[in-house]
Amino acid sequence: MSRMSSLVIDLMEAVETGASFETIARQFDVPVRWVMEAASMMDNPQDPDPGEMDGDAASALASVGWGTDEDYGGGDAF
Repeated sequence: MSRMSSLVIDLMEAVETGASFETIARQFDVPVRWVMEAASMMDNPQDPDPGEMDGDAASALASVGWGTDEDYGGGDAF
């Protein structure tokens, strides 16, 4: 894991303790906006909710295990 990923996880854990953003920023010697960003990532995970799939054919086929064009060598990437 990269240092930045580890820092983000540490910031998220600190936010969960209920400490103020300013206190956490001082503790980790980072800007307050980094703490705010880590907190927002907790509220808005980057992995989509399975119920929010976009509905296109490629994602539907991939979700049932049929793979994608890249898995089968499709496309014009020769």
